[in-house]
Amino acid sequence: MKKVANTGMSFEETLGAIIEAKLAPVLAELRLAIHELRSAPSTQKEFLSVAEVAELFDVSETTVREWMAKGLRQYKQGRVLRVRRAELLAFLSANAPEVEPEVDVEKRAVTFLAGRRG
Repeated sequence: MKKVANTGMSFEETLGAIIEAKLAPVLAELRLAIHELRSAPSTQKEFLSVAEVAELFDVSETTVREWMAKGLRQYKQGRVLRVRRAELLAFLSANAPEVEPEVDVEKRAVTFLAGRRG
């Protein structure tokens, strides 16, 4: 295992620390958005459109549709797809991304470097 100069950490440890540092703000934002949804007054709409969910969580509508494909229940109102606010919170809480402890950093780095050379 090679050590990264001046850090005393292996390449894998260094890359893992970088990935964790980059993901930390995203995870904090997601947790804050979930908290805001949970603490919101009950006067808010029970059903949200794909566009509303995307805006609320600052993600693309494609991401919201991917959540639906992964199990987030959807409801159709005419031609508009909607999700129930409570089910959205439950889904995001159960599927909140965590920093993967067993990331194959070496494999990802080799793939990344191979792509940059080719």
